[in-house]
Amino acid sequence: MEQEFCDDLQELTGQESGIVLYKERDSGRVEAIVCNWSGVDGLPRVSPLGDSIIGLGESIPKVEGHEADWEEIDALMRGAWIGYSHGEQMPNNALRFDFNVGALQVTVLAPDDWA
Repeated sequence: MEQEFCDDLQELTGQESGIVLYKERDSGRVEAIVCNWSGVDGLPRVSPLGDSIIGLGESIPKVEGHEADWEEIDALMRGAWIGYSHGEQMPNNALRFDFNVGALQVTVLAPDDWA
């Protein structure tokens, strides 16, 4: 079956903001970005080394989302390079989307109570 794609995260999740986690398969290093992605094409990846935003304009694989609860979200966010603190304005539940892009495992969280 041929893979379908969409142009932006809003089309994938039906929401305008959320969290994107990037995990390198080889090193296991995790990056995370929390943002409003309305009108942003592709995946807005930010490097912790201070590089500019990369990956814009690329298509995103269409995948089915599933409900993720706080414990799952907390486990995914733990160790991410952004200054994440337990319970700091984080959602109770979110839709979770998982797919691979090159050497990255990408997880998109679209919290229920975010716009």
